[in-house]
Amino acid sequence: MSRFAQRTRPSTAVSTWTQADLMFPRIEIDYLVVGGGGGAAGTVNGTRGGAGGGGVRTSFATQGKGVSAATKINVTGQTVSVTIGGGGASGGAAGSSSFISSANISVIESLGGGYPTSSFGAGAGNSSTSQTGGTYGYDGGNSVAGIVRGGGGGAGEAGNTDANGAGGDGVSVSITGSAVFYGGGGGGSGDGGNFGIGGDGGGGRGSTYSYGAYDSVGGTANTGGGAGGSGGGNGQSDGKAGGSGVVIFRYPSTVTITVGAGLTADSTGTDGEFSYKRITAGSGNVSWA
Repeated sequence: MSRFAQRTRPSTAVSTWTQADLMFPRIEIDYLVVGGGGGAAGTVNGTRGGAGGGGVRTSFATQGKGVSAATKINVTGQTVSVTIGGGGASGGAAGSSSFISSANISVIESLGGGYPTSSFGAGAGNSSTSQTGGTYGYDGGNSVAGIVRGGGGGAGEAGNTDANGAGGDGVSVSITGSAVFYGGGGGGSGDGGNFGIGGDGGGGRGSTYSYGAYDSVGGTANTGGGAGGSGGGNGQSDGKAGGSGVVIFRYPSTVTITVGAGLTADSTGTDGEFSYKRITAGSGNVSWA
């Protein structure tokens, strides 16, 4: 074999780097998007199931309803639009969606939790009166006649999973460095001193109709927790509001985040080589540099 036959041709592979990659540092981030929890209703002559928790979408852990973690998003040179969903109003209303989007990613939306119009618990991540959960949330539970009404579905499990009338637990996500549950369902209201407990992830406790022992509890803010069901009467309220949603970004500490007008955010936290920012209310833009 001649010495010339051993030569190799220069590579003709085309680089995948874009103009944005050359102008800006390449930034891939993790995210958590939680919809608002449902608000619960109640009437003087009847009792209600618990409201559903908000849907949970994330690249950092298993998502709502057991869906595998999503991929990180590339925000190189991008402005990301953020909207935080509110909890459903007291008296019975679905939670609002939370979502993020940019020029190079599809809209990532987490639906709000449903609200109960009967003794059955509402589904999580569904934004309707249905007992069925959405793509990222589980179903509400059934009532147990004369004892307790159905628990609302959570992002991590169905209503009634832990006990009759219990709200379903949400999903545990450690995007801030500590495990926190999001999207818990509200507990159902009950009779004779019975009530449904709220699911982990901000779900509110249901009321006890007889004896006026307990009023219902609303969902916890910025968890997407569903409100506990209310029976009304005997000094109880006609339902409570669901907990608002939240968006959290986790990104390399070597870059700086800018949160635009219209959004409310916590101070920046750190976890090892990463920083995180929790967006708690509003609608606006976020960018990194």
